[in-house]
Amino acid sequence: MLIRKNGFVALPVVFYRPETKLGFGAVGIYYFRPKDAKPETRASSIRAGLIYTTQAQIIAKIQPQVFLEDEKYFVIGDLSFFKFPDKFYGIGNDTPESAEEDFVPQIFRFRAGIEYQFLPRLFAGMSYNFFNYRILEYTEGGQLSQGTIPGSEGGRISGVGLTLKWDTRDNVFASYRGHMFVLTGMTFQKFLGSQFTYNTYTVDLRSYFSFVPGQVLAIQYYGGFMSGGPPFLYLQRLGGEKLMRGYREGRYSDMNSMVLQGEYRSRSSGDSGWWCSPDTETLPLALEVFTFPISNLHTDSASVSQSVRKSG
Repeated sequence: MLIRKNGFVALPVVFYRPETKLGFGAVGIYYFRPKDAKPETRASSIRAGLIYTTQAQIIAKIQPQVFLEDEKYFVIGDLSFFKFPDKFYGIGNDTPESAEEDFVPQIFRFRAGIEYQFLPRLFAGMSYNFFNYRILEYTEGGQLSQGTIPGSEGGRISGVGLTLKWDTRDNVFASYRGHMFVLTGMTFQKFLGSQFTYNTYTVDLRSYFSFVPGQVLAIQYYGGFMSGGPPFLYLQRLGGEKLMRGYREGRYSDMNSMVLQGEYRSRSSGDSGWWCSPDTETLPLALEVFTFPISNLHTDSASVSQSVRKSG
């Protein structure tokens, strides 16, 4: 299902949490295709969001994803700033809910990458990641306040990586059919300006099946594996908007993780282009999560929620 027209979708955001009080803002996406693009060229996008709370907390981000020269090149960017409360439960498989502690990080994030399509639907690329962060507030007497957790005093990480991707999805917003298999390796070293030295390797396999018109089954396997000494904030973290949404982001953190999750999508009637699904992207439906070491596997299932979104 290719997007034929340019368009813009924006949504207001209003929420209330005990740690943020009243929050408000907006998120949006502009999707487009050049006039001279071939009919099979997929749409590019620029995503942006701004959220502010009455406690002077903020999230601001802009994230372009642009196809050039009829998908010969794919350019990815991310410029973000966060000053927003988070929670830490410890590192490992068996951290109890009672270990929860609050902290407030301030993060500047810059990520950029470019991929080249050297065979039909097969891309190779390189990327650069830079993060600079401080921990502004701790829970008194908590693990982070003691300074024994790597990265609990803030720091800077800088790394480069290589990517190999096979991508046959019909569009990159709400895929109807196709596959995306991605292998990524990144290294963060002192000579790149990083205060932490470590490597990370990821495997991201996604497939989309449509057996009945307007109905889509999406399945994803994700594996993340690390070596060296990463800061706690950039360990493999389960939960949040991409992996195991039934959990708060970072509910489990460790050096390695594997996730298998799925989603069922149903397209609304008519030509509005809206989808109804358990949650955006991919949400786990009673599937398993595993974090290492192998000798002490943690297994769990996530809850199911509901959402509605536009496919473009």
